[in-house]
Amino acid sequence: MEEFESLLEGVKNTVAKIKEIFAANKNIIILGHLDADGISSASILAKTFQRQGYRFTIRILNEMTPQVLKEIAEENYDYYILCELGGGLSKEIDKYLSDKWILIDHHQIPDEELNHERVFNVWRYGIDGSNAVTTTGIA
Repeated sequence: MEEFESLLEGVKNTVAKIKEIFAANKNIIILGHLDADGISSASILAKTFQRQGYRFTIRILNEMTPQVLKEIAEENYDYYILCELGGGLSKEIDKYLSDKWILIDHHQIPDEELNHERVFNVWRYGIDGSNAVTTTGIA
């Protein structure tokens, strides 16, 4: 039960941060992975944001690499929401996107990345993301 209370607190904090970004009228892009979970989670977030009247762009990518990050950074969005895309790459994401991103994911990643302030991952809350929940479930 403690895990779920901690998870709910993490969800509230993540939602508050995203609301702040939208309230500031930032130019936002949602990036989803090209698989069922990435497409579904990005779509759920997009539909939720659309219902709130928020302005955003959505894009589905096959993979996240340093080269892809560099190209995305050159497009000059104000904020990037990554869905099931980029786990294990937080140092590279920081390098290219600075503090203008959040990653929502369920894959197991290195412990040092789990504690990254811009990574929302259920493993951080003691929940096994390989069989308990997907990124779509998180969205």
